[in-house]
Amino acid sequence: MLAEGRAEGMLRADITPFDLVGAAAMACRPMPHLPRETAGALAARHVAVYLHGLRPNGALALPDMVDPGECLGLD
Repeated sequence: MLAEGRAEGMLRADITPFDLVGAAAMACRPMPHLPRETAGALAARHVAVYLHGLRPNGALALPDMVDPGECLGLD
């Protein structure tokens, strides 16, 4: 999959299998102590940043950012 994506100009040359697995694991494990809606919004943004960051040129607009500070007592 990586070789094909690189050959088609859809993936960066320096992406490794570990990058894919590691990012997927982090996206699937939301931050503890966040309301479900906030955790879901943050996970969606993380996935978008990660997937769009794989593109060698350009990127699509990211989902809106949510502020988890209130949920974590940082405000």
